[in-house]
Amino acid sequence: MENMCDIPMALLTHCQLFTPHTCDDSFKIPVQLYEPIWLPKQCMQEVNAELSSLCLQVEALLVSSSLHSKDIQSGKSRGRSKVKFESLHQEEIIEFVNRMQDIVHPLEPTESLYNYLIGHDMGQVYPHLMQLLQHPGIIPDSRSLPSIPMDYFQYLSRLNNLMIMSQELNADNNNCSNHKYLAHQLALLHQTSNCLGDQTQWAKREIQSHFDAVRGACSQTSKKRIRLPLEETQWIDRLTRGLYSQASSFSLHLSTQQSVDSMLSLCHLINH
Repeated sequence: MENMCDIPMALLTHCQLFTPHTCDDSFKIPVQLYEPIWLPKQCMQEVNAELSSLCLQVEALLVSSSLHSKDIQSGKSRGRSKVKFESLHQEEIIEFVNRMQDIVHPLEPTESLYNYLIGHDMGQVYPHLMQLLQHPGIIPDSRSLPSIPMDYFQYLSRLNNLMIMSQELNADNNNCSNHKYLAHQLALLHQTSNCLGDQTQWAKREIQSHFDAVRGACSQTSKKRIRLPLEETQWIDRLTRGLYSQASSFSLHLSTQQSVDSMLSLCHLINH
């Protein structure tokens, strides 16, 4: 065997040790990514809007739990202001609160959910939730808490539904395999935006002007995958982003104690 010391240095440095193999085209696999792999970081407005949506759902469940417990405990626990946390909605409430804590922790690792809501002026609008955070495991007693009219929560619920539907429609719009559902989703979005009065009339008019084109594209009978024209997908993207931004800003504004009085008058005008 030849000694390595006897091999010229030029041969060691310039000799090709391995020959690269070209890839056979028959082994190539087409890959299409319809949605981003990494979701963009949410801005503070989006985070607080999502928190407001979860707060609303927990508040409604806690009110229902309080009424349920009051019916069961009537005659047995008169004079007791606290009822053991045994609720039909216990699992849902715990899940929602855990989700809220997961949202807040990356933003404020050392701050509790209770202090975060207080600091962002969202605490007073959800008295049952705030009492639960102060006294975990105890169903808040509605008799000792301020009463928020249901019209207020109904309007907030509509805003939250609009936010969720806008997000889902935007996601399906970016996924070509789900384009066949877009016409149905647009019809539902039109109905939801119509329930919010004049604030979302611009969206109602736009959906009406584009709906026939979207429905026609979604009604194709060919076996090929249904895919909307680029013009319509770009329009749906603008529509859903605009509706989400508007609904989230409304939801945040209305989720403060200062907005309750003005909200009641607005609800009265819408419902009458």
